[in-house]
Formats: sequence, structure tokens, C-alpha cells
Amino acid sequence: MKRLKLEVYLNHFVVHVYDRKLWDIVTSFSKSLVSYKFEFNRRFKRMTRVPDKMYCIVHEAKGTVRYPISLLKQMLSTLGYHYAVKLDNIEIVDYSKIETGLPAKYEFNYKKYELRDYQEQYVNAMCENRFDVRLMDAVTGSGKSTCAACAIAKIGKKVGVIILPKYIEKWIEDFDNYVPKSHDRIYVAQGSEGLIALMENTEKAKEDYDIFIFPMRTMYNYVGIYADDQTERYENSPYPIPPDKLFQALGIGVLFSDETHQEFYAFYRACMYLKADKIIATTATLESNDKTKQYLYDSLLPPAVKISKFLEFVPYINCFAISYKVRDAFKIPCKRTQGYSHVMFEQYLMANTYFLKQYIDMIMKYVEEGYISRRKKGEKLLIFMSTVDLCKHMKSVLNKKYKKLDVRTYVQEDEYENIIDGDIIVSTVISSGVALNFPNLITTIMTISIGSSQANIQALGRLRKLKDRETRFYYLFCNNQENQRELNRKRDEAIRDKVANYIYVRHEPELLLK
Repeated sequence: MKRLKLEVYLNHFVVHVYDRKLWDIVTSFSKSLVSYKFEFNRRFKRMTRVPDKMYCIVHEAKGTVRYPISLLKQMLSTLGYHYAVKLDNIEIVDYSKIETGLPAKYEFNYKKYELRDYQEQYVNAMCENRFDVRLMDAVTGSGKSTCAACAIAKIGKKVGVIILPKYIEKWIEDFDNYVPKSHDRIYVAQGSEGLIALMENTEKAKEDYDIFIFPMRTMYNYVGIYADDQTERYENSPYPIPPDKLFQALGIGVLFSDETHQEFYAFYRACMYLKADKIIATTATLESNDKTKQYLYDSLLPPAVKISKFLEFVPYINCFAISYKVRDAFKIPCKRTQGYSHVMFEQYLMANTYFLKQYIDMIMKYVEEGYISRRKKGEKLLIFMSTVDLCKHMKSVLNKKYKKLDVRTYVQEDEYENIIDGDIIVSTVISSGVALNFPNLITTIMTISIGSSQANIQALGRLRKLKDRETRFYYLFCNNQENQRELNRKRDEAIRDKVANYIYVRHEPELLLK
């Protein structure tokens, strides 16, 4: 009897522990795969660091653990060198090169879309090995969607797409454009009902569909039943097929995820179950100033799988850092137990009309300077704010001032056409920070103080390089508000090497609360 069994797949491996003496050794790897958060401890009356999410699947009841493939060598080394577990006592079954994906009936539309030289290099890199994982982390505006669609078509297998719900319509449109005649062969597994319906007729699905779109939340809830260490949950699951058999049942050979850094935990957990011949992920910012988070990124998508070398990035954006002061800024309530909240800052703004007018007047100054004074017909301005209420208020002010311009919001359930048709778009980072293309965007004004390098880089990345036109990125921060000043330091670190020029501007006069 073997003491352990290792099942090896493309992006993960499963450890079956037969000798319970080894359980603590095997699960010790999970300690490095925990993310943390800060919570207010009422006993000690301070913020404390507590475990948040675990980036592996531990099933003590079943005696199994699922780990990312990057830890396999380390697992074998630890067992062998430190605990004298010989390979003879470990059954290793390698499934990573067993092809399961079925052919798909689509081709890339080369007649309409001619790839640039560097895009062809990206596509070739994604396709060069039949069995591997590839992360395309090219810069915003490089054509990641084009490259991904071309690679998927070139591989020629049925594909499972895991994306956020707000990107579903975009990707259906992209597939329509890049892969002609694919529209009728797309299945969207919307919610548990849509997923169950798909599972109940897999043979017909294999005949009728080549592209299966799984909304991230739907997949997260589905996998969660099986990832939970409660036997009764997965034994009583409403789903006819468990996640480790789903892709095989549908003939899916390629797993694709766009904007992978968003809902990364959900994608990570799905990858601990789903079995594919090829995994392709795209993002412009799979990096973090949090070392723990970066380690977790690299555990699933290590540097070796990244392809980002074919397009040399030449900074083209002029950045203007607008520093302003507020008299008695300490009086503004903008702190929660988790730290600074720009939502609270804007809520205070909306409740203080005197302060609000000055704040809006300040923004309007840079609307005039950065956009109105140099605008040509068809060119756009994007303004980022935290709350829907302030977005709508800003839209109202802009409408009154610039009656000949089309001013729109893009928040919540606003139509995608607002981005295409509007001259000035007021939006949130959540709504517009990633994955959207604003045609002819010449200026972005970022009013939000946020420390995330991803969010700041993505906001900057809405500005695409335009022929013979200067693009400008303005961001505002209160220099005498401690949290905003610190968040600005982090933003500065994230974007300084990604802009052509960095210009510091001291705004006058000082803003007053009353």
C-alpha cells in the first residue's frame, strides 16, 4: 500500500493521503497560501491581521489536498529530504499530457483583422505548446483580446471562458468580430440554472456549442460546494457533474480568462478543479504592492508562463499630479476600521454643499485646461469618482456648463453605448477601470485616492496612444490629509515609470469646509 498518491494535471495536483501520519506534513504547504485582512479587534481595541482566504483546497474528511502545480517539486523535495518518504511509497499519475479537448468549428477572421508583428508573436507564444499555461500580461492597448481570440481559434478546440458578468456582452461581440459565425455556437451558463441545464444535456451541448461562457460568480458558487470540507454538501450537490469532470464532459480543451487579476481568488479555486489541455489568461496588471498577494499570483501563474516581451513599452502619457489642501482636513470623516474610505470622503462632500462647490470648481478647472481647451471633434474625457451620487452630480454640472457636448455617466446598469457615444464620461473605477476601450480618449481625471497599484495602472491605461495627439492623466489628492498623502505615494510608485512626463501642480486656493 502506497503512503501517498499524487494526481498531476496541467495547473494543479491532488494529494491523496493514505498514511495519516503524513497529513500534517502535506497540509503544511497550505500555510504559505493564505491571504490576510485587517479586522477591528474589540478586545484589544485595535486593527489585527487575521486569515482571509486559503489558496488551496484542503479536504480532511476525504484525505485530499489540491495545490497549484508550482508547488509539486517542493512537495516531493520536502517529503523525500526531510521526512524520508521514498518515491516507491508515492504513486504518481500524470494526467497533464492527456488530451481531452474536442475540435471546434471556428476560424479567425484574418480578412478583417490583420495582426501586427508583435501580435503574431504573442499568438505563436500562446500556441507553441499543446499542453501549457500562458499569461499574456501585455500593456493596455496592445490588443490582448485580438491576440487571445486568434490563439483560441488557432488552437482549434472548444473553449471554456471564465469572466466577470459585465464582460460577457463584450466577449460575445468580440467573438462575433474575430471568429465569424461563432455567435450561434456560444453558450452562456448564467447562474446555477443555466449551468445545471448544460450539465443535463452534455451530448447535445458538444454538438451545438464551441464556446462556453461561465460567469465568474456562477463558477465560484459551483466550485464552492465541492471545495467546502463538509461531505454532506458535495454529496447532496444539485449539480449532476462535479467540477473536476465538467470540461471533459463538454469536450472543452482550452480554459480562457480575461482580466484575470479581478476576482483572482475565484479563478484560482476554479483552476484547482478544472482540467484543460491549455490555459490562457490575459491581464495588464497581475502585480501587487502586497508581497503576499504577489506570491499567490505567482503560485498559480509564475513568471515562467508570462509572455510580455514582444512589445516594447514606450511611455506616452503626460501625468499631472494635482496637490490641493483643505483647511481643517482632519475634520472630514473618511476612515473605517479597514482604513481610508474615499466613498466616505465623497459622502461628506455631498452633505456639505459649501465644500462640494469648491471641490467641483477645482475639477472644472482641470476639465477646462486638460480637455476643453484642446479638444477636437470626437475626442473624449473620462472622469473617475467613487460614488454613483457624485458621478451624477458631476454630470449635472457638466451638462449645464457644456450644453453642446454629450455628457454621460457609465455606472451600474448604464448602457455600454454611453462610452461610445459620449463626449465626457463620468464613471467609477469599478465600472470603467478595466477591460473597456474609450475611443479617442485624450484626457482622464482621477479624483479618487486609492493605493492599489493595479487600480491605478488600469485607470492610467484607459488612455491609449493616439497618433499626433497628447494624452493627459490628471489625478487629485489632498496633501494635508494623511491617508490621501500616503495613498498618493503608493500611486506615484505604481505609475511614475509608465508615463512620459510627471508634472507636480500645487492647486490654489485652499479649499474650505465652511
